[in-house]
Amino acid sequence: MHRPQLAVHPLMDISVVIPAHNEEKALPYTLQALTTQSSLPTEIIVVANACADRTAEIAERHGALTVVTERRGVANARNLGAKRAKGDVLLFLDADAIPAPDFIEALRRATEGRERFIASAPSRADHWRFLWTAALINLVMRVCRLSNSGVIACPASLFREIGGFPSVEMAEDYAFMRRAQLAGAKYLLLRSHFLWNTRRMRRFGAVRTLAKWLEVWLIPSRRALRYPPVR
Repeated sequence: MHRPQLAVHPLMDISVVIPAHNEEKALPYTLQALTTQSSLPTEIIVVANACADRTAEIAERHGALTVVTERRGVANARNLGAKRAKGDVLLFLDADAIPAPDFIEALRRATEGRERFIASAPSRADHWRFLWTAALINLVMRVCRLSNSGVIACPASLFREIGGFPSVEMAEDYAFMRRAQLAGAKYLLLRSHFLWNTRRMRRFGAVRTLAKWLEVWLIPSRRALRYPPVR
């Protein structure tokens, strides 16, 4: 396994952890965006979980530290990646979430000097049909102080303190964020964005997908539901 030789910021080391299940099509764009940031992360870790495609090969080709596991699940993949990370800050990024060129720089600016925080970022849809959907989600995030499931950042020490992501099939990000806030973490919304892959919306429809999200956010007993697969 090869660790990427990326620039290290003198004030804060950031480890990017990417859970990836059969993401050979989307992953190259995300890795390219990370390796061309205005302020580079310390390392990029891709956790290829239960993949039947070339996800791991692509990750290694782009210089990412690649972890392979046969166990499927976003929570498990994120936790495995976090165990391998050496950064002071962990940025959990979905394999199809493409960060803006100033994303890492914005994360460093927002969190410099903070010891306890949970950070996320607004999204921009990759298709004009869902611009309104992204705007609605961003509004809900701001008002309700929620994280975007595709982008979550926190100190590595806080991650260890609250025990990582819970092993549930859906909404593990919501549970993680709430644990962090109960532990005293300040909610931060970055002044940058990422490009949101709307493939789930295109396949299942905006109304159905939004209804599922609202169900998860508003009804605690429904937070272990799972989405049907999109790959």
